[in-house]
Amino acid sequence: MKTMKKKIGMTMLASAIALGGLATIELVKPVSKAAAASHQGISVNMTQNNYTAPQEAVLKIKNNNSYPMTVVEMLEKQYPDGGFGFIEYSTIIKLQPGETRSISYDTTFPDIWEVWDHNVTKKFRTKVMVFKGIQDGWDWDKLTPMGDVYTNPFNVTFK
Repeated sequence: MKTMKKKIGMTMLASAIALGGLATIELVKPVSKAAAASHQGISVNMTQNNYTAPQEAVLKIKNNNSYPMTVVEMLEKQYPDGGFGFIEYSTIIKLQPGETRSISYDTTFPDIWEVWDHNVTKKFRTKVMVFKGIQDGWDWDKLTPMGDVYTNPFNVTFK
């Protein structure tokens, strides 16, 4: 009976790993560690929790699956009521199995971030829409929507 429980436990652990439940992102010199989030084998995380312009904010996305995935990254800004809303900025990324990509956000132009004040800190997050398969041209019908994953909120101080 003990052997059977051990096999079930190992199977559950393997399933969690296969679904992206355990994500690791290597950081060279983290100023403040940012937590990774994952969904359907896609891991996302900002490399830091706090950025100061002109420092680039960096998002890392990894495909932990054994099949290709397409993700759509969308930057969101937090509004005074606490909710988040989409900023006119998104990127389509095609990821092969095991591939990691980085996206750098330029903080030197606050208006791109829909921030028109100076010497202010604003909160953002990144929404990543996950699709199984590789997007080809404008044909999205061959993709299977798998849901969304969000980074933890991060701060950007604009000078």
